[in-house]
Amino acid sequence: MTTYKYKGQSLSGARVSGVVRAYDEFEAVAKLRDTCAFITKIEPVKERGNALDKPIGFRLKDKELALLCSQFSIILTSGLSVMRCVEMVASQTRNKYTRRMLEKVAEEVGAGYSLAQSFESNAPYLPATFIETVRAGEESGTLALCFDRLHRYYERTARTRAKIISTMTYPAMVIVVAIIVFIIIIAVAVPAFTDAFADLGEGELPGVTKALMAVSGFFNRWWWLLLLIGAALVIAYLAFKRTERGKLVLASYAIERAPLRRLRSMIPSPPCARRRARPRSSPTARPAPCPPCSPPGSACRVRWTSPARSWATTSFPSACAR
Repeated sequence: MTTYKYKGQSLSGARVSGVVRAYDEFEAVAKLRDTCAFITKIEPVKERGNALDKPIGFRLKDKELALLCSQFSIILTSGLSVMRCVEMVASQTRNKYTRRMLEKVAEEVGAGYSLAQSFESNAPYLPATFIETVRAGEESGTLALCFDRLHRYYERTARTRAKIISTMTYPAMVIVVAIIVFIIIIAVAVPAFTDAFADLGEGELPGVTKALMAVSGFFNRWWWLLLLIGAALVIAYLAFKRTERGKLVLASYAIERAPLRRLRSMIPSPPCARRRARPRSSPTARPAPCPPCSPPGSACRVRWTSPARSWATTSFPSACAR
């Protein structure tokens, strides 16, 4: 919630001022209706705090989220209220950032706000899956079950991530060692051989040796330019990643490169194929009449879209043949 500073006039005509905590100005004005007849000024107050108290790039790991969801699930199953549950989880949390976040969430839940709304306003680094699942659990009355499912999901994710990291450790070390060896050869060994060949006098060197000496000379002379170009590319990538278009492009690329990317082309199906499907529970049921999607005996055509291509037309085997 945001702290607002206000000035106004009471019912007796006296000037009043103070602060109030609310999500927006409309809610702040609604809270001040009983004490202020007229509000002349209201503005948000910038909260001052130590820069070290605000985490930079902080995010909860999957293992920590799994533990957090497990605690919520167990405590909610026991029958305690949501506010008391959040307070107990906050008191058991060792991470100071997570503990402060949970304390603010407990305060807002006690003020009457929903748990999902409190998480969304006080913890923007939480995954959208976590927030929306909590909101669905509150709406359906199955909050403990949703936290249990989140616990199992993040536990499997953490286990899979640990296996991937352990599998990729050795190849990453090999690549790093190869890069270090290449730099030592280019920066130290090749210049020494170049000086030795120059001392020996004139002679025809193989083309591969000349090319290696040229590459070494280029790196030794323009290494600072290569570092600047690499830093500029990294900065440009990070800046592009923060934009909405960058997020869309990177997400589309990730979907296209995913192992199951071809599964999306199998999802669309002609409406007549669904309507003509015979129910298993009624073997003698007659199929519903086909919509006029195409002439009898021809292939149905469905238009679909994907991030990689514009609207396209896909042909499916005929389901309208009579």
